[in-house]
Parts: sequence; structure tokens; C-alpha cells
Amino acid sequence: MAASSAFMKLARGLFVAQFLLPAAWASDQPLSAIDWLSNSVAPPQAEPAQNDVTPLAALPSEIAVLPLDGNTPDGVGLQPAEQLGLAPGLWGRSSAADLARAVSTLPDGSNAPPALNRFLRDVLTGKFEPPIDAAIDDRFFLARIDRLLSMGHLQ
Repeated sequence: MAASSAFMKLARGLFVAQFLLPAAWASDQPLSAIDWLSNSVAPPQAEPAQNDVTPLAALPSEIAVLPLDGNTPDGVGLQPAEQLGLAPGLWGRSSAADLARAVSTLPDGSNAPPALNRFLRDVLTGKFEPPIDAAIDDRFFLARIDRLLSMGHLQ
């Protein structure tokens, strides 16, 4: 008899539960007492797949063929970069066009302190690794020469 009364209690509990629990099961999200905590444990979203292709802006516009021991004008200078206290790869992966534009838009330096003008002269005459597209684009070299001429450091 004890087994049958336990069975009846279980049956009544399941009967009541079938009417009370469907509302809780209907929501897709788990219930949380703290609203901000509900979103903090969300599974990470998959990041969109990135293309393995390098953007065209990072590549030189043309392919240049040069001897391995060939020097470009942008790679020569009067003082080594280390002597100036700068890194040889100062220009990084910048293009010659970007560097030429930066040099040409510098203020004339007439109101600048003499130490700043000397530093600019040293940077423009220093020996650094050339820009990534220096073999096919000499704009940075020409901008350096033009700037040195306007400063009166070349004759």
C-alpha cells in the first residue's frame, strides 16, 4: 500500500507540474534574477571570416625587377640611422607616396627652433631602409631633395 500511495503522490505531482512548467520551458533564454548578468554569459559570437588576400593598398602597384645588390636612392644617406639614434626601419612599411606627401606638407620651419631644423635635416639626409615601393616610385627621394633645397642645405 505504501508503494501505491507513493505512486499516487508522484502522479499528482506530475499532473500539477505539467500545467505549471510549460511557461518556464516556453522561453528560449534561461531566467536570471540579475538583468546585466543575463547577457554577460552569452556564448561568444563567431567572428566573420577574414579574407586571406592582402588588400591592394598594401601592395605596390607594379612589380619591379631589380638586382639583389641594387640600391635605390631612398636607401642612401650621409649618416647611418644608428648614429642619429633612430631605427634603420624608420619608414616602416610606408609607401613612397605617403612619405612624400608628409614631407611636402611640413611647415617651412622659419619659426621653428634651430635644433628642430637640424633634426629635420638629419632625418632627411640620414641612411634608412627605403620605403616598400621605393624601387618603382622615387617621389619620396624627390620630396627629400626638394625639402633640403628649400631649407638651403643643398646647392
